[in-house]
Amino acid sequence: MERMSNFKDKPYQTILVFLIVLGLFTCGLLGVNNLYSYLSRDSAVMVLEKSLFAGEESKEGDSPFAVDRIVKFTLPYTVLTYDLFDINTVALMYLNPQDKMFSLQTGIYNLNQGAITGDLGQKKQTAKGTIQVAPDGKTVLTSLYEKTDALTTVYIYDLASQRNIGVLHNLTAAAWLPAGRKFVGLDDYLFVYDITTGQREDICAISQYIRKPEQYFLSLNVLADGETVGVTGNNSQGSSDIILINLTKKTVKTNRVTGFLAASSPLAPQALAYVGSVQERDGLYAYNASSKAMTQLLDMGSGHKIGEISASPDGRKIAYTEATISSGTAIQAIHVASLNNQQLTDDQIVFQDSQLIQNLIWTKDSQVLYYLQNGEGSTILGRILFKNLR
Repeated sequence: MERMSNFKDKPYQTILVFLIVLGLFTCGLLGVNNLYSYLSRDSAVMVLEKSLFAGEESKEGDSPFAVDRIVKFTLPYTVLTYDLFDINTVALMYLNPQDKMFSLQTGIYNLNQGAITGDLGQKKQTAKGTIQVAPDGKTVLTSLYEKTDALTTVYIYDLASQRNIGVLHNLTAAAWLPAGRKFVGLDDYLFVYDITTGQREDICAISQYIRKPEQYFLSLNVLADGETVGVTGNNSQGSSDIILINLTKKTVKTNRVTGFLAASSPLAPQALAYVGSVQERDGLYAYNASSKAMTQLLDMGSGHKIGEISASPDGRKIAYTEATISSGTAIQAIHVASLNNQQLTDDQIVFQDSQLIQNLIWTKDSQVLYYLQNGEGSTILGRILFKNLR
């Protein structure tokens, strides 16, 4: 009888042991890196949990930039650039690998749905462009460059009517003004364009200050005060020109800086941040419009290079990318630092990888940071959420 009982119980014991082993294996698999992923039709999403980014303790307690989690959205396109409608919706400029013509396309991508949910109407065989969502979220500026790689055609796309409501040719750059119904454009003139009336108002002849702006132009920024525009150009004499134009008063301030300026970002109501080399010192700089003073925020030593910068809309934080070489391997890192009286504090690495990091963008509330990493036929759009931001 005992042998018969053991024979009957053995299958159940085997199943029970199998279930226990399976459960332990599953728990162990989930706990190895403390992350999870799920797939949707058009994207893969990976969440890196906060225990991976505990943050360094400081004298004041937790770092202000301790990471809560990083969400990585993998899009099945090569994304050239993007802008945010909101935390879950982005305007994309991308290459679709299924398009044999290799044309740049524009669309609205929903991160929750993992799919393109709307068309922004532009498609062109070019390798360069920009896309900007209006501050009110109702209109999109798309700039697609011509074969010269210097002049661009700007399309004004209205989301409500789902059509272009204006097209401007042969511009060097364009940028929205805060209200979202006007933008500044740049050709031989700096001008303001009203998308409601279609009227253009010339402010000043920019070619008086930057020789051949289509050749030496670097950046166009609307400062935080909403009425000052910064135009920057590098010239062939080893110097850079900074022109600040007040749109209301139509006044122009100019300054020439010895050195080469690269990426830029609005920093304060009357300031701009630059990456560059000024007087043979590489680093991150702040330019004060009132005093015309260029202050070095961060000095980069040999083997380090800053790529991109993005100042938060509240003017209290700045994010930048840094490239370093470690044991023959290039490492990309995102730094975030506090900004106070043109000084950086609490500088902390919040993410690093071997793959190139681009296009840093803060959300409008200055609480969440996005970044881009292009791969072969796909792109990671990363979302960094912090624990202690104020």
